[in-house]
Amino acid sequence: MEMVKQDNRRQLCARILMRFEQDQKETEDACRFAEQNAAAQRYSVEVLQVLIVFKFLVFLFIKFPLKHTLLRHLNSRICYLCILFCLQVEV
Repeated sequence: MEMVKQDNRRQLCARILMRFEQDQKETEDACRFAEQNAAAQRYSVEVLQVLIVFKFLVFLFIKFPLKHTLLRHLNSRICYLCILFCLQVEV
């Protein structure tokens, strides 16, 4: 009878431990998902900010074209850098 009680206790402890481990895994998975989601949202905000700046620069370059060759080269270089930044490419 005592052996049966001990066996039942061991089984109960094992089930509780398994449930605890499962809950911990679900919590870690949820945390990981939340972190990935937050990172994706931060990246989206960065991309939108870059696109807004890029759109503004394009507007300025169209609205106020620069006549001097050096300044036109600077315009194209700034546009190039904006595009690279949008694409997350290292210069």
